Amino acid sequence: MQFQIEKIIVWPIDSERFPHPREVEFKLNCVNVISGESRTGKSAIVAIIDYCLGSDECTIPGGKVRDNASWFGVIAAHAGGRLLLARRNPPPGTKSTGEFYIQELDKDEPTPSKIKKGEFDADYAVDMLSKLAGIPALRRTDSGASQDEKITFRDVAHLLLQPQDIVASRLIMFNKMNEYWSKVKLSNWFNFVLGAESEQDVRDKIRLEAIRLRLDQIERQKKADLDELNRWVNDLSGNLRNARALGLVEEDEVIPEDKKELLLLAKKIVDEDRSGIKPKHRSKSSIDRELKRLDDEYQKLNADASAKKRRLDTASDLRTALIEAGDVTAIRRDRLQISKWIEANWRPAQICPVCGGATHPAAKSEVGKICREVLRCETAVNNIKHVPETTQAVIDLRQREYDEAAKKLSAKEAQIKVLEDEKREVRGYLEEERQRARLIQALKDLIKLNEATLGKTEIDAEAEKLRAEEKEIRRRYNQAAIKARAKAAQLKICELTLGIFKSLDSEDIYQTNLPEFDEKNLTVKLADTKNVKYSLSEVGSASNWVSLHVALTCALQEYLTSLTSSCVPNFVVYDQPSQVYFPSPKLVRNDEPNKPDKPLVGKDLEAMRKMFAAINQSTRKGNRTFSWQAIVLEHAGEDVYGAIPNINKLKPWRDGEALIPHEWYESNEAIPE
Repeated sequence: MQFQIEKIIVWPIDSERFPHPREVEFKLNCVNVISGESRTGKSAIVAIIDYCLGSDECTIPGGKVRDNASWFGVIAAHAGGRLLLARRNPPPGTKSTGEFYIQELDKDEPTPSKIKKGEFDADYAVDMLSKLAGIPALRRTDSGASQDEKITFRDVAHLLLQPQDIVASRLIMFNKMNEYWSKVKLSNWFNFVLGAESEQDVRDKIRLEAIRLRLDQIERQKKADLDELNRWVNDLSGNLRNARALGLVEEDEVIPEDKKELLLLAKKIVDEDRSGIKPKHRSKSSIDRELKRLDDEYQKLNADASAKKRRLDTASDLRTALIEAGDVTAIRRDRLQISKWIEANWRPAQICPVCGGATHPAAKSEVGKICREVLRCETAVNNIKHVPETTQAVIDLRQREYDEAAKKLSAKEAQIKVLEDEKREVRGYLEEERQRARLIQALKDLIKLNEATLGKTEIDAEAEKLRAEEKEIRRRYNQAAIKARAKAAQLKICELTLGIFKSLDSEDIYQTNLPEFDEKNLTVKLADTKNVKYSLSEVGSASNWVSLHVALTCALQEYLTSLTSSCVPNFVVYDQPSQVYFPSPKLVRNDEPNKPDKPLVGKDLEAMRKMFAAINQSTRKGNRTFSWQAIVLEHAGEDVYGAIPNINKLKPWRDGEALIPHEWYESNEAIPE
């Protein structure tokens, strides 16, 4: 894919004071080197490119770079022209923003001096870049992963960036390959990335997998249907006996043993017309309505009987109270017996109870009169009735009223009981009807299942159509050829890698035999003189690590640019590949102003020159379809790479020169990487 970085752009926050953005311009199809001191913003270049190409997070360093920028952008040169991708600087405390400003630029059209608002989001930007790269919007599920995989421009972008922590890593070869899903997805799409698998191949493979999945589902369904049919047929004899108990089969009809005859009998039951059969019982709803009416009447009768019972109880309680009161009076009277008491306790010598004199000549006679009068009164009292005769008459009346009401209530209870018994019978009838309906439906399902399982159905027609489509796809889809092309591509990349690796500061032991491509981990294994393979983590020396990173990335670009088309942009950014040689007592660079650098001498200097020379040689087109672009961010100066031709040497970022212009901030503090 022809896609290289023409410019890196940073727009200031204060566009009124500083009307022009900071632009760092690169040449295409060659090596571009930015050399500079620490904390001048070199490493921010990698993060800005990544951010403007749609990364999820902004890894642009904080400090003066983020504090003085409103937008970051890149201008990319591609086959169709020039594309400006600008993205707003995330607010403090946030990891990213999705706001993008995207513009196609004419050949000599200048960079916009100010960006006010973006009209696109990150998803749109990534989708647009994916279409530009020719990456199909497809999801493949052949990896055994727990989620579908859709490759985008973001995935192939991992092959383009070699930040400080990656360029000499012994654990991973490409950016983000320490993240499991990023590695798995890119690995599973790597045949497509290498051009060994076309978009049509991917579509065919996905469709074949979908067809096979559906055919397996159909086979499992048919097997399950056949098992279900056999189970039903085995149980059919018992079901038909139940049908006889439910009146669906005549009492004298013999249940056959043969499966075909059993199915014929089942079909006879299902096809029988029962529309004219009337139920032998009232409907449950009519019984419920009558029960409701009787219950309402019962409640009224019960209320009336209760009222009459209360009146009867009141009259009875009154009679009982009167009787108890008379009994108490009689007891008290009998206990007193006043006449006898007077007669027994009077003495002739006592005072006359009538006149009060002590010498009354007829005192005894007077006392006798009193006793006789009192006795007469006591006798009269004994003849008095404590309970009036009318009281009993009232009680008898209330009793008759209550008995009549209770009789009506009892009769109503009997009516309700009859209806409830009828309702229970109806429930039994209805349950039988439901059982008959369920059995008939089950027999229908059995007949349908038998026809579907043993005859040709829609699902069989679908399977036949899918098999025909599968056969047609397999005529053009050749998995063996894809594997052969992928193997040949990997072999070519390994050959190119070995050739570049031998020209770098690498150990002789690994320069003889061809390395082996590790498709799963997206790296190569080095081979020693005995052809024993070693992963990078098993190889010692940082010089071997950085040499393999440079060799593989160059080899990959050489291979991809030799193809007629590729989905991978033709540029790579290296952030300080010479770091493994710093600090060294023989490689001393003076970062203090106005003091000359000490000369760089020795093997480490030669090793760094080899690195720049190898990258420079690799970017040249030669007999390939395209060239590619390298951007190298370095501490090393021109004494390392200055003598190498065709290298674009940007103005060194020293003596106040940096990514963020000094005028944009007030203090003279150093700018963070």
